Amino acid sequence: MDPGVRGQGSAIGIRDAGLRRLAQARRWLVVGSLALAGVLAGLVAQAKPGRSSTATTAGSSAQPAHAGSGARTPSGGSGAAVGGAQLSPPSQAPAPAPAPAPATPSAPVVSGGS
Repeated sequence: MDPGVRGQGSAIGIRDAGLRRLAQARRWLVVGSLALAGVLAGLVAQAKPGRSSTATTAGSSAQPAHAGSGARTPSGGSGAAVGGAQLSPPSQAPAPAPAPAPATPSAPVVSGGS
């Protein structure tokens, strides 16, 4: 057998082993980054919980610091705002938008003409 062929086969085997190690390292990196993202999301969710979609009871003493500033009702709710006040329609319809100004005609553009 020719020594150059045997050396080439060995080099190919080394290359293949290195590529397998790289692929495995990449898999572990992806799995690790997803796990880290999940852990961080869990920590943030626990540190700063969101608002619940159900109405709080009247006996509840916990009030958010920004109650009433942009509070939204959930879809399909009664439509009542925070505090029980209901929205009323505007007294008159909004004024129509002004018509756009007519464009001044310009000379036609001709490609390649001189």
